[in-house]
Amino acid sequence: MIVKIPRANIARMKMLYNPERKTLDQLHTEYGFDYAINTVLFDLDTGELAGCLTVDGQVIRTAANPYGYAVEGARIEFSYNNVVGLSDFAGCAYTVLVRDGNNQAGAVSAQYGQRQRSAVGLTADSLVLLCDQTPKSLNAIAEDLVDAGCETAVNYDGGGSSQLWTPGTVLRSSRTVPALLAVWLKEVSPTDEKTEESKKMKILLISGHGAGDPGVVSGAYREADETRAMTNLLAQALAGVCDVTIYPTDRNAYDDYKKGTLAAVA
Repeated sequence: MIVKIPRANIARMKMLYNPERKTLDQLHTEYGFDYAINTVLFDLDTGELAGCLTVDGQVIRTAANPYGYAVEGARIEFSYNNVVGLSDFAGCAYTVLVRDGNNQAGAVSAQYGQRQRSAVGLTADSLVLLCDQTPKSLNAIAEDLVDAGCETAVNYDGGGSSQLWTPGTVLRSSRTVPALLAVWLKEVSPTDEKTEESKKMKILLISGHGAGDPGVVSGAYREADETRAMTNLLAQALAGVCDVTIYPTDRNAYDDYKKGTLAAVA
């Protein structure tokens, strides 16, 4: 899923340090952000950060790739090791994906294979958040971000850490992460006319199969995996037109329907 947030609509951004390992839902309850995506690498065994993170001017960790995004208030800058001196900074995982509008993943892509991905990019006027919970190469998501108009973009921690909160769609993960980028939008006065965003149709996408039911299996392909990949592609295609919610992909919607719980979960 790719979302574009016009920078003119952003009130503030912040890197959230989450050593207590609160869930995405718990963090949303606490901070009330409009968007959030996981960022720096960390050690699954120790929980120690394995990337660059600065929060409120305090350097939490400096490791791995020092290129990333620095934020303060509504300002966001692509930077090397926060040389721009903003209050918060998160370095990328593995590589810069896009620079000067060009795919930079190159040979590094093959080294890191295919997995779920999280990435952040900037177009001339928008912040771009990418969360793809289907296996993708670094090269593939770099191309997606180039197609989205990004001038710069970086890869952040992926795999089971990939998660994204938006006003219309939440891509959850069973894994809690120590660092996220959070975005708050400017408030709209109650007297303002209804925006096009608020008028959007609401769409629920259900993948089918899963939760132990693979569907049709052919060689290395399972229907349950393919339906989830298609659902994510549909969510990306509809993101600018509708408010899209993806039914939890760790559940079997048909079983939920038979049990009478589908509507409650949806």
